[in-house]
Amino acid sequence: MGGNYGGGFLKSFLNCGKISALCGLLRGNYGVRDAFCCLEKHMEPVKKILDRIIWDRDFSADATFVLMYEDRRMGLVSIGLEMIERLDPLSFTARDQEDRTFTVPLHRIRRVYRNGELIWKRG
Repeated sequence: MGGNYGGGFLKSFLNCGKISALCGLLRGNYGVRDAFCCLEKHMEPVKKILDRIIWDRDFSADATFVLMYEDRRMGLVSIGLEMIERLDPLSFTARDQEDRTFTVPLHRIRRVYRNGELIWKRG
């Protein structure tokens, strides 16, 4: 039941998709502890990533970060982290090229890139 993160649940979660892995959990094929450890690792909240970028100097030193978020009118929009002026628990406030401020809820962030490499993706 516990601790075998390289076992069946993780393989099912990564190879067959979240739905089949969760179905296996519900059927009792996997332990709850395995499920939560795996889900936490692969569904890390974007706020944790943003906090790491802000507070972990080794991680963010000499790095360029880009966020992609879903805008209701424009679709997916890219924004450099340097444009963000404020980070709140549920949103961020940024300034665009025309010097206007706007607020985006964190649940709209779809991807985070570090030096062009994808480091976080929603679902």
